[in-house]
Amino acid sequence: MIDLSEAFHQAVQEQIPNWQGPQDQRYENITRLSFAFNYIPVLPREVEKCTELEEIDLSNTYIYDWQTTFEILSKLPKLKRIKLTIPSVLSIPEQFFDKIVHLEIRPYQNESFFPKVNSLEREQLPRLSRYVVMVENFYKLDNRIFKLKNLEYLSVSFVKLLFLPPDIGMLKNLKVLDLSYCDLAELPREIGQLENLEELKLQYNSLVSLPKELNNLKRLRVLEVYANYLMDLPDLSDLSSLEELYLSSNKLTDLPNFITKLQQLKILNLSQNYLRQLPEDFHKLRNLRILDASENKLTTLPVDFVMPSLEELYLSKNKLSYLPQGFAQNKNLILLDLSENQLQNMPENFGKLYKLVRLELRSNKLSQLPKSFTQLRHLTELNLAGNELKDLPEGFENLQNLQVLYLAFNRFKDLPRLPKSLSKLVASHNLLDRIPESVFGLSLLSELFLDYNRIKQVPPQIGELRNLITLFLNHNQIKQLPPEISKLSNLYEINLSENPIKKLPPQIEALPENIYFYIVKAQLDEESKELLRRMKKQKYWIVAF
Repeated sequence: MIDLSEAFHQAVQEQIPNWQGPQDQRYENITRLSFAFNYIPVLPREVEKCTELEEIDLSNTYIYDWQTTFEILSKLPKLKRIKLTIPSVLSIPEQFFDKIVHLEIRPYQNESFFPKVNSLEREQLPRLSRYVVMVENFYKLDNRIFKLKNLEYLSVSFVKLLFLPPDIGMLKNLKVLDLSYCDLAELPREIGQLENLEELKLQYNSLVSLPKELNNLKRLRVLEVYANYLMDLPDLSDLSSLEELYLSSNKLTDLPNFITKLQQLKILNLSQNYLRQLPEDFHKLRNLRILDASENKLTTLPVDFVMPSLEELYLSKNKLSYLPQGFAQNKNLILLDLSENQLQNMPENFGKLYKLVRLELRSNKLSQLPKSFTQLRHLTELNLAGNELKDLPEGFENLQNLQVLYLAFNRFKDLPRLPKSLSKLVASHNLLDRIPESVFGLSLLSELFLDYNRIKQVPPQIGELRNLITLFLNHNQIKQLPPEISKLSNLYEINLSENPIKKLPPQIEALPENIYFYIVKAQLDEESKELLRRMKKQKYWIVAF
């Protein structure tokens, strides 16, 4: 809990950076104060001196003495706007109702501030969703809330409300309404009367449907309805200002065609539903920047799946076996996730996606990559793990910005020349019988994973990888280590477990302090074991053998 004088000092400095503290008398210059995200028992008394104060922010300010706090606020003649996080509307004197523009209700002191739903009211409730479990501790909004006519922001998140009173439509100036985590079973149609609403947060409730009156919210920019039980959607085609729509974790099987009429959409999240296809005119969403349709049941994409503004596309965990030929025309893509599908090949012109920075192709059925792949010069992270690859296209080393490369769970017996920019290489679970020569030219490499292969020896060139921090060679057929391994002066973790190593070179004593040294289920002689015990004491190694 912060000292009150210090809290005031910090709040004033946002407006008057050179505030001198208690001796400073420029109180009349202070027109706004923010105590947001503070733990203070009561508002500092210095606030009384700010006679020109017009706005005060007490959102996420956990005050306990609200009576004294409002007494202080009552002495500010020009105060017009108050932002509050408070346990109950009951704490607010009626004289402040027209000044409150931001209200977050958090029953952090005593939930008895909330009137409970009584048994008679329960009988009068509308038909509830079968997903709602009736418990004793459901609450209702105090009717005093609907007297806050100038309210622009209202949050009752995490308060178990079960239902929303029709009077919610009286708050005509609301711009943001947060009803997340409230266990709401349905919404009143009066919610469509909030003509100035810009953001509506309904995530983590028990909604199975939405009222058609939502279509009246012409100024709505953000609609969050994820983690509910929606099986379909009403016509929302008139939401001409909508920029962000979050529908993930519902029970949608089809996407209504009105979606493509939402021309201002920039972010659309459809993940974790049961969608089998996307509308054929999906390309009409020309302003869409982020699309997440992962974890659905998509088998194909629309033929004309081209959106000029698309930057991030998530399609993982579907059933896609191919991409439409025009897919590579999404030339502004920066991030593409196609992992855990059934892709057998990529379009030959895939390299036209030259702006890609991160590409996820993990867990597909790819046996080769197109030649154009080497044109992806901006790639920094590439995941090809869990495919059927035996080789990489010629010129792969020209991906000069590639830093992270995952090749695990493929069929590589060797690796071609690799980009010198690599800092992390994961080639676990392949058919490598030696450490590829191409690895030793990677001077920037800090993480190397070659575990679960068939590697028989570690050549002296391992000492050239001076930037290595992590080295995994476990579950191979290595019988000995070269003395040059002692040159890995930055090493932090090394795993040599499940190898038939009998003797360690004494030079490993030169390795740094505090490293993790794993060599479980090896065949170490007693001299090597004693060396490890000594390193554990002298250099504080964390050893497992």
